[in-house]
Amino acid sequence: MGEHRLSDRRRTPRAALFAEFKAKIGLKAHSIADAPSPTVIDIARRGALASAVAAARLVEIGRLAVAECDGELARALRTLPLAKARALLKKFPSIATPARTGSCSPPVSRRARG
Repeated sequence: MGEHRLSDRRRTPRAALFAEFKAKIGLKAHSIADAPSPTVIDIARRGALASAVAAARLVEIGRLAVAECDGELARALRTLPLAKARALLKKFPSIATPARTGSCSPPVSRRARG
């Protein structure tokens, strides 16, 4: 029970930083791609992304999403055949091919669990 409360306390600062990111920059690829680097770095450093390199990666991801699919990555992934969707994802930093096929199993819906 104490562990759960600790987890909630850790989430609160991240939630505040996410809200700040959303308010100052936005969550759309176009707004992230055009975000001022100092703002992204400031918010990222206070959160889980401690380096300027990691913060710059966020902007790069936004630019890639704009260049590759007009900022609509989720829609592109839903409409592309699986092989092309995987190829698109591999263009983004920090996304790699799984070590072995089937290493990531799909989530089980609550209805399927019974």
